[in-house]
Amino acid sequence: MRLSDEQIDELEKLNAARTQGEWGHSRTDMDSYTEDEFGELSPVAYVYRDPERRVPFFGEQFRNDSNFVAAAVNALPALLAEVRAARRVVEAVEGMLHQEVTGDPVGRSRARTKLDQALEAYDASTGGAP
Repeated sequence: MRLSDEQIDELEKLNAARTQGEWGHSRTDMDSYTEDEFGELSPVAYVYRDPERRVPFFGEQFRNDSNFVAAAVNALPALLAEVRAARRVVEAVEGMLHQEVTGDPVGRSRARTKLDQALEAYDASTGGAP
């Protein structure tokens, strides 16, 4: 599945509107509890599929889901930046290929400059990691 530019825009807006900073989860800040498989009280979280139907998560699955949500939220800014930067690289390469096909040396030079800039932006967004 490929995210559309509109979907990336929406994710960036949602990310900007969320509570900023690293996310985590705690058993002590939950309002609802249930007895887990070991007889201990465990926090309950709900995922709403529609306004009338909620699915509770608790126990080990809740901990797994909470860890996933926290990791996803924390990774989202870097993932979005990398997707944007990777797309700039692809667009620059496509421009270079087009200039190669048409044989335009000035266009090739401009396309190469655009590719270099896109690669620098990609390296900056990923911390220079391969």
